[in-house]
Amino acid sequence: MYKFNEVPLDDNKTYELFAKGDTLGVFQLERQLGQDWSKRIKPKDITSISDLIALIRPGALESGQSELYAKRCNYEEPIEYLHPALESVLKDTYGCLCYQEQAIRIAMDIAGFTDIKADMLRKCIGKKDPVLMAEMKQEFLEGCEKNGVVTKEQADEIFSWIEKGQRYSFNKSHGLFYALNAYHSAYAKVNYPTEFYTAYLTYSKYKPSPREEIYNLVQNAKRNNVEVYPPDIRKKNVDFDMIGDRKVIFGLSHIRGIGEANINKLKNVNVNSFIDLIANSKKLNKGVIEALIKSGACDCYELSRNYMVRCLYAVLGQDNSTETPLDLRSLSSKELQFFYDNIKNIGDIENVLNKIIENNICINKRKNIIKNKINYIVNAPEDTSKIKSIWEKLYLGLNISCSAADDYNNKPGTISCKTVYSIEYQTRFTINVVIDKIYKKKTSEKSKIPNSPYCYLDVSDNSCNLSRVICWPELYNNVKEQIYEGCVANIRAYKNKWNNRDQIIVNNLEVI
Repeated sequence: MYKFNEVPLDDNKTYELFAKGDTLGVFQLERQLGQDWSKRIKPKDITSISDLIALIRPGALESGQSELYAKRCNYEEPIEYLHPALESVLKDTYGCLCYQEQAIRIAMDIAGFTDIKADMLRKCIGKKDPVLMAEMKQEFLEGCEKNGVVTKEQADEIFSWIEKGQRYSFNKSHGLFYALNAYHSAYAKVNYPTEFYTAYLTYSKYKPSPREEIYNLVQNAKRNNVEVYPPDIRKKNVDFDMIGDRKVIFGLSHIRGIGEANINKLKNVNVNSFIDLIANSKKLNKGVIEALIKSGACDCYELSRNYMVRCLYAVLGQDNSTETPLDLRSLSSKELQFFYDNIKNIGDIENVLNKIIENNICINKRKNIIKNKINYIVNAPEDTSKIKSIWEKLYLGLNISCSAADDYNNKPGTISCKTVYSIEYQTRFTINVVIDKIYKKKTSEKSKIPNSPYCYLDVSDNSCNLSRVICWPELYNNVKEQIYEGCVANIRAYKNKWNNRDQIIVNNLEVI
């Protein structure tokens, strides 16, 4: 692993990552806003990363300085100054107001403010007190008039920039510190991807929405050719762990319903086989074992998940409420004791249940119940991609071993979500996907069809996901009653580019 103070600050691969907007997990730039603006601004050094971080603050966005900077740094628009006096202050940021120091310097140069008075202006803007702002604006305009550097109209416009742009703004030292941290996280992502994803997935538990964080990171890892494998009970790893180059295994404590305390118990239990796990089930919570099976952590036993779940229910019960059929309630205490005493020697759950009948461990009226339990196990259905994906979504927050769309992806003419990222613009394609999220929207009043409902979709298959897939009003109106989160859909679409952002536009959608 690299040492922090030895990281080169001119790594081309790192700046290519910023230019692609692949900044999920990059400090200060991990959200969609940071990804979009990183792709637009394409920072080329630490200073321009600092500018980027400053420009995605609310004030800079609202004042239009972010848009202006993006156009000028990409030579889409010439650099111009409202007045020559501003050039010395703003030339390093393409004539745009990014930092608190710039606002202070402008107030001193054109309004004659002292450094103390200029800093009062900065603090006043942060407080957003309308009375104080009115007083400060008056002093600023009077100072500009007295100095005679700019006209009254120019002074008024400059104050408007400062007032809007400096809300929530950074000082430059703050911005540079953030930029250095952003660069280091981006450097790790592109040069040490296995370590990067392992660390970020592990620390997802400290995020406000851990499951959403894991979903986004795993999908991003797939796009960057890092494979995240399902959990494995025999590894007994609490957190995400590296198991090879570009290979990460899911952390057991990140499975829903399983905490670190249960994994610590598991460390002292023999789980080399499914029989070992069931034989030691009294040392573990039934719900924990169920979560381990349904999440895929027991796939190492090479038994179907349905079979293992049915074995668990036959022995310990699906639940023991009065509404549950007797077949799916737990064995009696006497039957359970016999089960635990003999399962290791007999080595087969159905045979142990048969022995309970043969040895009259159960009373006569329960013999049919035990027989039904045996039939329940023997008739366990084969696992399907659909049921496994439902269970994984419940316990892991996403599908890892499979996707509900897998059963439909052998049809000719369909491509994978991952392939969509590499196809040319305007290419038409067909994909079978799971609709993970639906974001309902309305068109603006200025659009061709004003205030009309449409939606964005987040969709996925087993290769990765696609975000913000667009269903415009006409199509959305036809499918809105059919689509739901979790359904599998056949989508015909094309890839477009708008405002420096890739778009997937849906032409046709059919739930399958």
